[in-house]
Amino acid sequence: MRSKFTKQLVAAAGLLSMAAVATLPAAAQQECPPSCGMDIELPAETAKAPEIPGSQQTIIAVRGAAMLATVSDRRGRPEKAATKLVFRKAAAGEQGEPYTPFVDRPGPNGKPITEVELKSPGRTRLFVRDDEEHECFEAPGCKFDIVNAGESERPVLDPWIIIRR
Repeated sequence: MRSKFTKQLVAAAGLLSMAAVATLPAAAQQECPPSCGMDIELPAETAKAPEIPGSQQTIIAVRGAAMLATVSDRRGRPEKAATKLVFRKAAAGEQGEPYTPFVDRPGPNGKPITEVELKSPGRTRLFVRDDEEHECFEAPGCKFDIVNAGESERPVLDPWIIIRR
C-alpha cells in the first residue's frame, strides 16, 4: 500500500514540474550545455533583421563549450545569405581587446576572434573561450551583432552570450 502511495506522489510531482516548465516565458535563456546553438533565419523581407528563437536571445555558456550556428534563408537564395557574428572591438584608449567569447579552435591555444563568418546554408562550429580574458563592454555578457553581409540593407540583430565563470 505504501509503495502505491509513493508512486502517486512521484507522478503528481512530475506533473507539477512539467506544468512549471510549460509556463516559462518564450524568451528564456538557453543553457550551453546541454543546448548549444543558434538557429538564425533570414526573413524574406530585407527590411527585417535576422531572427533567432526567443530562447536563444541570451545564451549562457560554460567555458570551453562548443556551439553550432545554423543559417537559413526563407527565400532560398544562398548568394544573399552570407551572415556573420560581429563582436565590438575595443576603441582607442579602451583596454582588453578583443571582447569576444569565441576562439578559432578549442583549448588553451585558441586565438580570440571578433568576427565569425557563418556557413550558409549549413552549420558553423563555434568554440567558447576557456580563459578569463573575455570581459565585454556591457553587463551582463558579450553583446554581438548578427549581420547579413549578403544584404547590407538588412538591420542587425544583437543578442547576448554570457560565459559562466
